[in-house]
Formats: sequence, structure tokens, C-alpha cells
Amino acid sequence: MTAAFVIQRAGVDVHFSYLTDPHLFIMKHIAHSKWLAVGGDKGGAACKVGITYELNGSMTFAPLVVYTGKDDWTGLSVLGQSPTPFRSTVHSTHFSSYIAVLQWLIEWTGSFLRW
Repeated sequence: MTAAFVIQRAGVDVHFSYLTDPHLFIMKHIAHSKWLAVGGDKGGAACKVGITYELNGSMTFAPLVVYTGKDDWTGLSVLGQSPTPFRSTVHSTHFSSYIAVLQWLIEWTGSFLRW
């Protein structure tokens, strides 16, 4: 399931769209991957934060959060904001922020951060 919200950062509306249960999505998609990277990419008017993993022998990027704005502290800090503006469901409700989900993933899988 996905959700969206808009916040103001530095006087500009920043639009966010995200998966509400990133933990479940990650667990289902990385089950057969030999490697995993957590990272992001800025392209066009959107910044994407997600995971890159192996699927059928090919590298696959799956965005977990997409937002308008830059891939700088102003935009990315929202991912760790407390209280979090992200509503989580089912398997992800125990994480305090989106950054907490990504940190858990890095620690649990030994994946690396790629930006």
C-alpha cells in the first residue's frame, strides 16, 4: 500500500509518496537476492530512496520513498523526523522513522549504503 503527504521545507512544498509497509516489501523482495544496497538517486524533479537487489540475475532498484526536491539534508532529514510524518502499517509499525527501517536493513543484512 502507498500513501502520500506534502510538507513545507525551506518555504517550498515537498511532495512525498511512499510504501506504508517497507519492512514487508523488503522481506518479500530480497529473499533470493545474493546482495543488497540501500541508496537513492535524484533524477528529473524527483528523489528516490530505496533498495537495489538481484532479481533473476539482474540488478533491480525498488524505490521505497519518492519525493520532489533535492537529495540533500533538507529533503532527506524528513526520513528521520520525529514524530514521523510517515504512516506505517502491519510489519513496519515498530520502526520510529523511515531512516530506522533503512538502518535496520543495513545492520540486519550487512548491506551497504550507496548514494
